[in-house]
Amino acid sequence: MAMKNAEKKFFLIGLTERLNDTIKLLEVLAPDVFKGLEHFYHDELGGIHRNKGKRHIALSPPVEDVLRSRMANEVVFYNFIRQLFERKMKFYASNSS
Repeated sequence: MAMKNAEKKFFLIGLTERLNDTIKLLEVLAPDVFKGLEHFYHDELGGIHRNKGKRHIALSPPVEDVLRSRMANEVVFYNFIRQLFERKMKFYASNSS
């Protein structure tokens, strides 16, 4: 159900790890609303800000295995969203030239 809703009811679900590409797609998909967003984000806001707190500790393999098994549905959903995002990126990249 969530995958169907994501595909049919949202024109874009961005990825934070691909924020620059998400911003570019927003400008392409809804220029009346997002025109100039990339310039504003980089020039006015200074681009990506990294957390400067303590570094994260790597999980042990057993803990990682437990999390993966308990979050299997979330991982499947995330991978689905990532594929949707990649398809949109490829489609708009090939049609913008």
